[in-house]
Amino acid sequence: VTDRKRFDWVLRGLPDRAHFVLVGDGPDVENLKGLAEDLGVADRFHLPGFDPDPRPWYPLFDLNVLPSKTEGMPNAVLEAMAAARPVVATRVGSLDEMVVEGQTGFLVDAGDEDAFADRLRDLRVDPALRSMMGEAGRARVATRFTRAQMVEATARILARQDDRQMQTF
Repeated sequence: VTDRKRFDWVLRGLPDRAHFVLVGDGPDVENLKGLAEDLGVADRFHLPGFDPDPRPWYPLFDLNVLPSKTEGMPNAVLEAMAAARPVVATRVGSLDEMVVEGQTGFLVDAGDEDAFADRLRDLRVDPALRSMMGEAGRARVATRFTRAQMVEATARILARQDDRQMQTF
């Protein structure tokens, strides 16, 4: 948990009666605890700590959030989608290849904290939308992000990298 993940956005945009469970640990945890106190949401902010296998947590949540400044291809999003949980995230890194806007979740511009909060509220008040997006996400992971497909894509990337390095000699 670092400031790069911008979980402060979640605390500031936390819809009424919603709880935020942050599975993880890191240098920004104390700052987030302080912010939760300042915002009056400390009783709805839960920090169970680091878990080497977070997959059992996903079925306990209504949705998954990732308001990061930067990302690569975060496993947390694929794991949440595989657990039929919609995603609200920023449009950074490979997230737009993973999350289909309006179908498996919502993507907002990396600097638009208000839009992020709006999307949290949209999903908070609409269980049918959460369910539809969650099931669409599960289907997307099952068809587009299988282990075999991920291994093959990684091998292609590494092969291209090897080709580039060989050309420099």
